[in-house]
This record gives sequence, C-alpha cells and structure tokens, in this order.
Amino acid sequence: MKRNINYKLILLLIVPYLASEIINRLMGYGISLNSSLLLTISSILLSLWTFSSVVLWFWVGRQFGSLTIEKIKSFILGNVIWAISLALYIWQFIFVDDINRNFFVAGISQHYVLGFVSWGSKAVSLFTNTIDGTVVVIVAYLMMFIVFTVGFITSLTFKIERKLY
Repeated sequence: MKRNINYKLILLLIVPYLASEIINRLMGYGISLNSSLLLTISSILLSLWTFSSVVLWFWVGRQFGSLTIEKIKSFILGNVIWAISLALYIWQFIFVDDINRNFFVAGISQHYVLGFVSWGSKAVSLFTNTIDGTVVVIVAYLMMFIVFTVGFITSLTFKIERKLY
C-alpha cells in the first residue's frame, strides 16, 4: 500500500529548531570564546534566518496543503510540532516559576520560533512602548502559524483555480 505522506515534509518541520540551535550555539561559542568572528557569523546567520524563515514556513505550508490526504489531517500534521513547542513554551514561561524552569525544555520551545522573534518584537512595539519577552515569543508563534496557514490556503486555492480551467 502506497503512503500519501511524503516523510521528507515531516523532517522540514524540525528545520526551524535546527537552524535556530546552530545560530544559538555559534553565538554562545562566540561569547564564551570572546570571538568576534563567531559573533559576526551568528549575527549574519540570524539576519538571514529572520528573512528566510518566513519564506521557508510559507513554502512548508504550501507543501502540506498539497498533500493528497484529508486537508484537516494535513493541516494538523503540519502544525503538530509547532503546537507542542508552543505548549512547552507556555508551560515553562507562564505556569512555571523561574527557579523551577527546565532550561532544556525552555530552550527547545524558544529555539523553534527564533526566525519569527524579530517580526514579533516589531509587531508588539506597534502597540506598546514596553516589550515583554514572553509576549513577543507568543506573538512570534502566532505569526508563524499565520504564515503556515496562508501558505496552506494558497496551495488549496491554486488547486481549485487549476481545476476550473
């Protein structure tokens, strides 16, 4: 029996975490080694990731929208890691005190959305003068969801238009 899900697409769901982990480690090594080269490289990579993450996530949404399985299942599958990461973030940064926070779990949940944090901070700064990091990350998660959803919907819309002609 042939499977309808391309498992390479599922691997794409962890790309935001992996890219952010690499950038974070480079920055951490740059700080600990006092290396301006590593800090410059990580800064450049962060800037590139900020712009390319939106394009990548839109494309991933389009890819999941074009799967030949039920669309609701495809949408949920495409957002399952996002939802788990958001739940972990809310758990660690809203419901757990700073002293009891698990740094590994908190780090994973923050890394996943790193490409959208800059956009999230710009959006929050439109509405307030004080920027709370927790609010910025939650807004970044919402922006990530919106970009995926727009990509998903445009994939469906183009399929409908192609069928009409």
